[in-house]
Amino acid sequence: MKKIFITLEDTLIDPSGVMRPGTGTFIEVLKSMGFQVYVWSDRGMVYAERVWEKHNLPAVHGFFVRGEVDRQGIDYVVDSDPSFIKRYNGSCIKEWNSLQYDPSAEKQLKDVLEKIKVDIF
Repeated sequence: MKKIFITLEDTLIDPSGVMRPGTGTFIEVLKSMGFQVYVWSDRGMVYAERVWEKHNLPAVHGFFVRGEVDRQGIDYVVDSDPSFIKRYNGSCIKEWNSLQYDPSAEKQLKDVLEKIKVDIF
């Protein structure tokens, strides 16, 4: 099974604690594609798990501190930081901020799914 790591801060949740629209569906689709989904966070595993539970999001395989996983254990990364994508195979997504209206926020997740189909399958 392929492992995908998704960054929580600025990728899925903004600084005010608002989750990107479509996040739950995005996770479910990744799982249906056969991925083991992991969420990592600059603020730690416990923080990530609490945020995940607070938003009642679909179960994932685990939580990690961002960047503290051996690169060989990662098949794909979704992050809003382009420099991070250079270190790992993955998709860069526009930073999420609910205070700056962006009607494409949910579509960006769908675009990532399409890119994954090309990059991985």
